[in-house]
Amino acid sequence: MKTRYDLIPPMVVREGNRTRLFIDFEAVEVPVTGKGEGSKQKTVTKYDGINIDLIGAVDYDCLVDAIISEQYPSEKEFSIIMNERKAQKDPDNEKAAGYLADADTLEIYREHAKEMAKKILTAIASL
Repeated sequence: MKTRYDLIPPMVVREGNRTRLFIDFEAVEVPVTGKGEGSKQKTVTKYDGINIDLIGAVDYDCLVDAIISEQYPSEKEFSIIMNERKAQKDPDNEKAAGYLADADTLEIYREHAKEMAKKILTAIASL
C-alpha cells in the first residue's frame, strides 16, 4: 500500500509473526497552509513509499511475490503477459508497441523486486 510518512521508517519491522516492509521511498514536497492573510505558501518534505505486511515465515520467493503483487496484482500481471504474447504474434497490431512496453516495465519491476528481496533478507538477518 502506498503510504506517506514524515520520516523514512526502517526497511523491516518485526511485530510478533508479522513482518512489515517499508520500501521505495521518495521525497515529496507538500504544501502547508499558513495562518492568516498574506502568509507565504510553505512546503514540508514528506516521504511516499510502499508498506507491505506479511504474516508468518518470510523467504526470498515470498518477498519477491509480495513486492510484485503490491504493484501488479495477479490479474494485471496476467493481462500484461497475455498482451505481450498477442503483440509477439501480431507485431503490426496498433497496440503492439504499448503491450511490449508494458511487459518491459513489468520485467524491470520484477528485477527491482528481486534486488529488494535480497536487501530485505539482509535487514531481517541483522534484527
